[in-house]
Amino acid sequence: PGYETHPSMSPDGKWVAYGFSAEGRSGVTVEPLDGGRAPVKVIEGQALAYSPQWSPDGTMLAFLRSKSTTRSDLLLYDWKS
Repeated sequence: PGYETHPSMSPDGKWVAYGFSAEGRSGVTVEPLDGGRAPVKVIEGQALAYSPQWSPDGTMLAFLRSKSTTRSDLLLYDWKS
């Protein structure tokens, strides 16, 4: 058991990105809304990853990753669907 948070729809409406946490691991997943392809884990690990947001043209995905309670890093993922 775990949970999924902060869903973000891609600008073209074909993908949804969301944060997840389960069994001590956290990450960001991108999933096709039509079910035609397998979900893509953008990042997964022990650091908390959350709040994915698409760039207006849908080519980049920004999200936060936190390894401590006092600092978060902003990461960018080059997404070419």
